[in-house]
Amino acid sequence: MDLTQLYLQYQPLFIPIYLLLVSMLSLVISLKVKKLYDLSLHRGIKLFGLAFLFFSIAFFVQFIFSILMYFGYENNLTIRLTGMIFFNYLISLPGFYIVYSLVRKEVEENCTKTVSNLKVASLHIIALIIAIAGLFFPTLSNHLLFIPQLLVLAYGLLISYQNYQATRQERKNNFLQMYFIAMVLWFTGYLFNYLQGFVTPYLLIFPLYVQLLTLGIFIIFFYGVIKVTSHN
Repeated sequence: MDLTQLYLQYQPLFIPIYLLLVSMLSLVISLKVKKLYDLSLHRGIKLFGLAFLFFSIAFFVQFIFSILMYFGYENNLTIRLTGMIFFNYLISLPGFYIVYSLVRKEVEENCTKTVSNLKVASLHIIALIIAIAGLFFPTLSNHLLFIPQLLVLAYGLLISYQNYQATRQERKNNFLQMYFIAMVLWFTGYLFNYLQGFVTPYLLIFPLYVQLLTLGIFIIFFYGVIKVTSHN
């Protein structure tokens, strides 16, 4: 039995384990970042941590629905649509949050706290629109989910690169320098998950590579945050 056959045979068991691991890693990262926020009260750090909290919830929601699918609910339309809406909504938020954390000073300049909160709330509205649009345009759902994320993350990647250069020259703390690495990893993860829909019909084992890549990215995040928080 080759690797592809082995993966396809044990996929129903492997996927829930993978989802649970990513969810747990994201939750730990979020809690570690929250400790930094509690010490600094830096709004950008708070948004960074919330991005991982949404990742944790998103993957846990998918974990729950994968369990339901495993026990024979794969043909239940209500469960499938509910799972898709919740996951697409939650998985859209981290990219928006991490990029917003980079531009928040300019966006929230001279804003009251209420207006600032409304601007953050607009990110949730956009994510919800993306999730619902996937129901009405199922053939485009993959594009609707990932293309906005990739465009936003590409913009964030450019900003974070500029900030990274500045922090290298000014020797600011390591957490600020992590943004650039985070954006590179985030963009890579979303890109390969987007490509999965195109490649899988021709390479059945490709989802395994994407899942291992995604898990590896979160392990890198975990290591990086642990390293940064250990010095604070």
